[in-house]
Amino acid sequence: MFKNACSILINKKMLHPEDIHLVVIFAQEYWTYLQAVKNLQKSEDHINTTASGYLQPSPWVNIRNTAQKSVREVGSLIGLDPFSRGRMGVKDTEEEGGLLEQLMGRSEKVHQVEPEEDFLERQRKREEDLNKWMDEASKEYEEKKNSGEYNNR
Repeated sequence: MFKNACSILINKKMLHPEDIHLVVIFAQEYWTYLQAVKNLQKSEDHINTTASGYLQPSPWVNIRNTAQKSVREVGSLIGLDPFSRGRMGVKDTEEEGGLLEQLMGRSEKVHQVEPEEDFLERQRKREEDLNKWMDEASKEYEEKKNSGEYNNR
């Protein structure tokens, strides 16, 4: 998800190195949202019964709602909704479609949620990959900036 979002935003000339942390947050919140959705597959997953027999909402409901809100908010900051793109002066072409649609189209594999036991190892690997990728993205940005492809903000 992170690399897909960065690639789309770089191609649209909407990603600057100082904004990469927002894409990281977006990708993390989207992953959290997918985990919550996975844990709320059946209607009975939405309600838990306490030891004393009381019914209460599953914590996954709040996790899902919070992550969903964060995805919308951070996505709008980086131009992943029509209003914020319009505000930034970026227009979608018909053959490209919306940025979010492109992002979802490129990240179908993200919907296959990883097993819990692999999470920590994969997270460490992601952090290493992220650091390497951020270095490469910064170099690419500087090259494009120096060639005049980006306007100064």
